[in-house]
Amino acid sequence: MKKTCKALALLLVLSMLVAMVGCGQQATPSASEPASQNSPEASAPEDALTETPLPISAEKITLTYWWPQASDLGELTSPNDGEYVQALEEKTNVHIEWIVPADGSEKDAYNLLFASDDMPDIVQQSLTQQMVYRNGMDAAIEDGYFVDLNEYKAYAPNYFAFMDEHPDWNRNSLTDSGKRYGMYRVYDQPLVTESGLAVRQDFLDKLGLDRPVTYDDWYEMLKGFKSLGCSTPLYLMSNGATTQNEMSAGYGVAQSFYQENGVVKFGPIESGWKEYLTMMNKWYSEGLFDQDFMARTGSSTTVDTELLYNDNIGAFVTWTTRCDNNYVQRGAQNPDFMLVGVTPPVKAEGDVSHLRGSDLLTAYVCSFSATSEHLKEAIMWQDYRYNYDNAQDAQYGLDDGRSFNLDDSGKRILSYDFRYSNPEGVSSSAFFAKYAFKDPPRTFPEFQWDIFLPLQDESMKSWGSTPYDWNMPANITLTSEEGNTFATITADITTYVDECNVKFITGSMSLDEFDSFVETIKGMGIDDAIAIEQAALDRYNAR
Repeated sequence: MKKTCKALALLLVLSMLVAMVGCGQQATPSASEPASQNSPEASAPEDALTETPLPISAEKITLTYWWPQASDLGELTSPNDGEYVQALEEKTNVHIEWIVPADGSEKDAYNLLFASDDMPDIVQQSLTQQMVYRNGMDAAIEDGYFVDLNEYKAYAPNYFAFMDEHPDWNRNSLTDSGKRYGMYRVYDQPLVTESGLAVRQDFLDKLGLDRPVTYDDWYEMLKGFKSLGCSTPLYLMSNGATTQNEMSAGYGVAQSFYQENGVVKFGPIESGWKEYLTMMNKWYSEGLFDQDFMARTGSSTTVDTELLYNDNIGAFVTWTTRCDNNYVQRGAQNPDFMLVGVTPPVKAEGDVSHLRGSDLLTAYVCSFSATSEHLKEAIMWQDYRYNYDNAQDAQYGLDDGRSFNLDDSGKRILSYDFRYSNPEGVSSSAFFAKYAFKDPPRTFPEFQWDIFLPLQDESMKSWGSTPYDWNMPANITLTSEEGNTFATITADITTYVDECNVKFITGSMSLDEFDSFVETIKGMGIDDAIAIEQAALDRYNAR
């Protein structure tokens, strides 16, 4: 049905264009005129915009925006409570109706979008959370859900200017067939990974220990943490691993798919995974990590705050901004609480691991509904957010001298004091939602770096000091047929692997059964899934 509607729409547009040519009319308004409220033409107009005309619409219009960032709101109820968003509406004459799925329900809510006949005008998708149409990006365009942004380049001067200046960024924003699934969140320079393993520096100091490097160092450290009365020396996800493979990296394996010199592998069927499980089984039996790990929910950076704030967690995965003494401000009871990031552990000092959180060029992507009544305005509105000055406001707050200061060169420096003690009493977690915008589509990484506390700076450098060349690129794409087959195969395998990981670690399943475990996975079709990932990686490398 969607394909049929799209085809009819294209025929109608083509007939309109023929009529316009016959009458000598322009296909679009000039850059100096306010945009109309009609959807844009299927082919790019000749008089492409050189800058965003403001207001974008002569009359106030409303766009719907699916925004899976509920955790970024803090105590606020909507991004419309924020000053930046309010100013943006005033400039553009575009009101945004934010559709915010409940925290933790994002993936399921995303999949339900494709079962509805009412796709939001703009849909923000996190690729690292596997938010992508089941049959792949190209299929989402071909099936009539989203538009190929290449066909509307004329309405996105800021975004395409940025991509023209950053060819590596541009490569990561294309599908294998050269289509543009939407506008990606971009960084003005590569963003060093923002999360990783962190340990309690104050605990290390009490024990007289250096920061751990090897697995043996970790073993001694965790035993030391336990001797201090820490009930959960190490905190992990429910499958006994970490999202970015930090704990297994030293064994040369990931918890899922990874690549080694361009060859795709699946970690759980490799011998290194058995080594990892053997170590975790030993640590679990000695009470060195969370005895209730299998019941935990959320990502690896989601931690039980009651345990953490009462000195009962010694090591876990967290964000750069939460290192140093940040958790004291968040509610930790111990005023000496100090956290520092460390590199992924390795077998022997001098070994190099190849898996960690990636340094980012592009992140989430915003796609535009092919059935939007205000498609042109939606593209123009989102594109305006890539305008340098507007992006600065989104990052640092409005140019009124409150949320940032200027250095001698005129560069904005986020005000640490205002962030944590603003006159309206907004919490640090809601600060950006109130005064700026959390994770805007064009980001300047130095906004954080400029105000890092000492151990925050050390943490980022530690996490970024090892390579991540075995990571699978987040921006590889599958064909429609591949996507369907891959999803069918991996759904059952993922469930089986997670269940067995827990059993191996807790001892309810003997590690002598590991070979049988591998054979079962192979019987479930893992080799076919690896072949699909390999083909996608090869296409990505050939872009």
